[in-house]
Amino acid sequence: MIVIEELAAVTNSGKASGYWGVLVNQCLGLGVTLLATVQRGKEVDKSVVNAATYLWVCQHNTSDDARYMAKKLGVAEKQTPRISLQFIVWSSRIGTALVGHVKFSNGMPLFIKKFPSNGFISLGNFSSYFR
Repeated sequence: MIVIEELAAVTNSGKASGYWGVLVNQCLGLGVTLLATVQRGKEVDKSVVNAATYLWVCQHNTSDDARYMAKKLGVAEKQTPRISLQFIVWSSRIGTALVGHVKFSNGMPLFIKKFPSNGFISLGNFSSYFR
């Protein structure tokens, strides 16, 4: 796994280029997972969103940012989180896979998730989602 913290510091809103372009275009085929964080989706290259298997989308403070992400993901703008600790998980295979919000218990992050397809709600340990 390769982690890129604040992707906007190493790329721009055009096509992925340089070493970043190589990573985006070849890692999946090599079995490498890329985990990139961004604060504003509009500030990073289009290749990231287009090639992503999953996108965790969290709070957007402006309507412009919310519209941009909604359009890129093919979801309704009202589905784009506007409140702190709300999120959606988007999958390139099925679209919106999960919606929910993070809560804390005894200092540990928990999340309440709701699967859009069946309305099921559960409470789980946030870190267990990545195992």
